[in-house]
Amino acid sequence: MSLSTLRARLRPLLAWLRSADGFAYLALMALALAVRLALAPNLMKSFDMGTYEYWGHLANIDLLHVYSLGGKGPNWLYYPNYPPVAIYFYGLIDKVVFGLAALLGLPLAHDVRHSSLLQVVFKLPGIIADLALLTILYVKALDALDRRWVVWLLCATYAISPGVLIAVVFWGQTDGLVLLGVVVALFFALRRQPVWCGVLLALVVNFKPQPIVFAPLALVYLWRWGGFRMVVRGAIAFLGVTLLVWLPYLIPPFGELGALAHNVGVAQAKEGLAASRDGWNLWYALGVPTQSVSSRLIGSLTVNEVGYALFVIVILIAMIGVWRRPQPSRMWSGAAIIALAMFTVTPLQLERYLFPALGLFFLAALYDRRYWLIYGVVSVTFMANFGSEVLASSNDRISSHIPAHLHRVLLLHLDSWQGGVINCVALLLAIIYFLWPRVTATEQAPTMRATDALPILPTFGLSGPPGAPASLVPAPAERATRTQGDASG
Repeated sequence: MSLSTLRARLRPLLAWLRSADGFAYLALMALALAVRLALAPNLMKSFDMGTYEYWGHLANIDLLHVYSLGGKGPNWLYYPNYPPVAIYFYGLIDKVVFGLAALLGLPLAHDVRHSSLLQVVFKLPGIIADLALLTILYVKALDALDRRWVVWLLCATYAISPGVLIAVVFWGQTDGLVLLGVVVALFFALRRQPVWCGVLLALVVNFKPQPIVFAPLALVYLWRWGGFRMVVRGAIAFLGVTLLVWLPYLIPPFGELGALAHNVGVAQAKEGLAASRDGWNLWYALGVPTQSVSSRLIGSLTVNEVGYALFVIVILIAMIGVWRRPQPSRMWSGAAIIALAMFTVTPLQLERYLFPALGLFFLAALYDRRYWLIYGVVSVTFMANFGSEVLASSNDRISSHIPAHLHRVLLLHLDSWQGGVINCVALLLAIIYFLWPRVTATEQAPTMRATDALPILPTFGLSGPPGAPASLVPAPAERATRTQGDASG
């Protein structure tokens, strides 16, 4: 992109930022950033950030032997058990931070728990991912909704969602990074750009494996509405990036792969192979959260088999829906029910694994308003579930000062089994909405107010994907009639 082209694209962006929509957006970003930066240096509950910093330190000591070197430590909590992208990522952060500290003559030790600076630094990626996703939600909400103040309030519910804040600035977790990568990858699938879709999915999956569950949705969409060649191109991009990031650890006799498997096995053994690891889901609703995943649940079927069988059914429902209709609403609602189902029915779930469902249901609700109910429900259960873990911590300097009699109030008097039942009902309701969708004027709007004003941002085709069948993109007169009818209704 030439400098003149960049200036041409920036000019309308700057003009938009000076408009009422732009001021509202800047106010929302300022609010979200201020809350996060105010809390980041003062809150830290988990060992996760200390673990990430340790992985980064190991990467800068001996990148080719991170897994074997880290697996010899005295505490299993610090064993490297994420794929290589996470190791590279935290190694880069560690290198930059400690390099700058040395350059400026600042004393800095590898001790996140007692360093407010390191706590903020290792929370910044999650904070930046939050703001990036919030930008996407805001722009898409401007396209979908007529009232500016409604857009602002809805986005504010995500910007200051207690569950999101706990995950990002209290726990210091990376779920926001993963969700942002998944959302952008699915946008590329909707735009029938398989290479970029494959690259993004590969980076996300090789950072944290769980998002692989969204790959079938993207591949089915590309196959059905773009052709088999697109699937091949996306798969090649995914496999190529995967091979590239794993290349340093594929040196025979593959000792680092064995060390990684050992570290994962130790972590699972220590955490326990229970039906649920504190995630309020189906297993809490059934009263069997502490049972082993290999224990029999129905006849000869184990907890593991029942959970994954239910999950496969939900994935098939989502894939069939995307196969039948190419609209963005099907992609986002399908991805949302997959995220909620993964948390609700599969075993070994932690409370924070519900995180992706919030952003995906927000996007789905922009096309089908019924999903706002599911978004609100999972926001509340996520907050209460995560909050129960925080309040149960006796070594946290903030939560330990909250009187016990206020715990139930803060958790909305929800018990774990009640939260599990609510999440199960929300999943069933979301599947019903998905099976009987509503066609809205949003996907047939002839203009895209926000993205037309912001040409520097990718316009991911709310009027239908590029090259969509003519029947899916109404003629201008027809679209105007439908829009007027929708407004009068």
